Amino acid sequence: MKTDLKCNGEFVTVNGHRLHVYVQGNQNAPAIVLMSGHCTISPVYDFKVLYEKLIHDFKVIIIEKCG
Repeated sequence: MKTDLKCNGEFVTVNGHRLHVYVQGNQNAPAIVLMSGHCTISPVYDFKVLYEKLIHDFKVIIIEKCG
């Protein structure tokens, strides 16, 4: 069964690996990269409280390694 899920970021391929990348915040500010770790199921939602405090002063990039 195929399920159509809405992606809140974009998928990129790096060295043959598919990664989910989400970018939010001030595009002209310094970037902060947040990466998912062990047991982080959905970093975009898990880090939401943190990145909402940072998006006014930084470009926040969240990388979900598992794609």
